[in-house]
Amino acid sequence: MAAEIRALAGRSIGDDLFVESQLAWRWRDGEELDEIRLDLTAGWQIAERWQVMAQGFSVWSAERDHPGARSFDQHKLQVSVSRRFGQQTYQLGASITPTGRNAIDQRAIFLAVWRRF
Repeated sequence: MAAEIRALAGRSIGDDLFVESQLAWRWRDGEELDEIRLDLTAGWQIAERWQVMAQGFSVWSAERDHPGARSFDQHKLQVSVSRRFGQQTYQLGASITPTGRNAIDQRAIFLAVWRRF
């Protein structure tokens, strides 16, 4: 069980660029440590239906080690390109974890499908 409070701020820059940041505190139940999260995104619409995004996702434990849980931090970088086809957008990207402590070293390639309603 977990609960989270999150603040988001974003801004368009001209007609083709945007930036956003999100800051969150996640309360976690049981032995799990609470977390502080920071997500950053920059996007660029390179053509009418094409968009490129660069993102950073960071998480830190908000508490010190205690029996059953070790403090941690993880920082993930992600780049992707997306293309809109009617009501759907297809996103292809890659992510890596360049640094972290007591966390998983992730490397991934992903495909996402967004649906507009």
